[in-house]
Formats: sequence, structure tokens, C-alpha cells
Amino acid sequence: MSIRIMTAAIDSCGLRGEDRLAFIAAGDGDGVVSVAAVARWCGCNEGEAAQIINGMVERGIFMRVGHEVVAPSLWSLARGIEEEVRSRVAKEPKRKPISKKLRQMVYQRDGWQCAYCGSDEQLTLDHITPLSAGGEDTEENLATCCLPCNLSKGTKPLEEWTGRQ
Repeated sequence: MSIRIMTAAIDSCGLRGEDRLAFIAAGDGDGVVSVAAVARWCGCNEGEAAQIINGMVERGIFMRVGHEVVAPSLWSLARGIEEEVRSRVAKEPKRKPISKKLRQMVYQRDGWQCAYCGSDEQLTLDHITPLSAGGEDTEENLATCCLPCNLSKGTKPLEEWTGRQ
């Protein structure tokens, strides 16, 4: 299961605090809950992790199957979300890649440096207004950006990412 699918499943489960961390720990492998993984994710000792697991079994979030504790709701929820995402992606039209000519124009305009930090390594293009917010592949909406800045900015609008209005 991809990280994106698991994250969506975990966000949908409504758990908070240690319960959320324990649920995440259950997603480390095949849905089997490990005391060591819960302890690592929750930052507690194994005795406390066992108590967290027992509490989640009592609430029906985890269940015991033989000598193992599993998180079936995580996997069924994740599978449902995965199907929904695949369905949505299949319906979306494929986006054309940014042309080589436009890419070169933006790099040249920005002096082959990241518009945000000035780095000249790992250059890529950033959508100032993200595609998800209606931004387009235009010279005005593209900026040269290094990979670390682009990953940090993600899908945030420039003003939100920089904290400027």
C-alpha cells in the first residue's frame, strides 16, 4: 500500500494521540501490530505499548487473532480509499508535460537559480499557484526551484508557504 493511501486511511480513521500513533505502527507491515513498533512510534516503553494495544483491542480498533493482534479496519479502510483514488485518477485527463521550450525560458529568466533560496543544484520548476488551486503551466506561474524548496512548498500557494500576504 502506498504512503499516500496509508496517510489518507489514517487521516480518515479519526484517531488522535497515542491511538493514532499505534494505528500508524500497525501499518508498518502486513497489519500485524507489534509492541516494539507501537513503542517506537509512541515514544514509550514496551509495557506502556502493550497497554495501548490492549486498550485498542477493548475498543475494537485492533483484534486478537491467535497470538497476534491485527488492525483489520486499517487495511479495509485503506483498500476502500485506494479504490476511490484509482477511480478518481482514471477519470482525470492526463496533463501534458511542460514543454522543453517553456522550461528553458523559465530557467533562463531566473538565472538558472532557485527563485526561493538561490541554489543552482537539483533545479526543477514550481507552480507559484499550484495546479490543484487552478494554476496553469504558464511562464508567469512557473518559477525555477530547487528540489528541497519544491518539496517543502508542496501544494501550498507561495504566500502561504513564505508567510507573506
